[in-house]
Amino acid sequence: MYLAQPKLELHFERIILAEGKAEARMLAPAAYGIRKTAIALIEIHGGRPAPVGHAVHSRAGTARVSMAYDRNKDTSTAVIGPRYSILGASLSAHEFGLRWMGYHYKKRPTMGPALAANLSKIPRGFAGKITQT
Repeated sequence: MYLAQPKLELHFERIILAEGKAEARMLAPAAYGIRKTAIALIEIHGGRPAPVGHAVHSRAGTARVSMAYDRNKDTSTAVIGPRYSILGASLSAHEFGLRWMGYHYKKRPTMGPALAANLSKIPRGFAGKITQT
C-alpha cells in the first residue's frame, strides 16, 4: 500500500505582503482611536489650569480641535497630536514640562496617557487580519 507524503510549501513573500497589507489597514484606525482618547482627556475649563500630571485644560476647546492624525503609507507609520498651525508648540510644553514663550509649564501629559490607554486595543485590531491572498 502506498501512502502519500504530505507536501509543505512555504511562501514567505506572500506572508510578508499580507502582513504589510494588514498593517496598512489597521494603522489608521489605531491612530484614530488614540486621537479620540486624547480629545476625551482634554477638559474645557474657562482659564483654570489642569492639575499637574493630568491632561491639559482648554478654555475654548482649541486643544481638542487641534488634534489630528495622519498615516504614511510608504513607511507604515502614523503621527498623532496637536496641529502646529493651530496651537504652535504650546501643547509640547505641557506634555513634557518645557519652557515656551518665556514660561516654564508644568508637566500635563495628554498624548502619552492616550497612547497608554489604547496599547491593549491595538493588537486586538490586528488579530485575524492577515489572510491568504
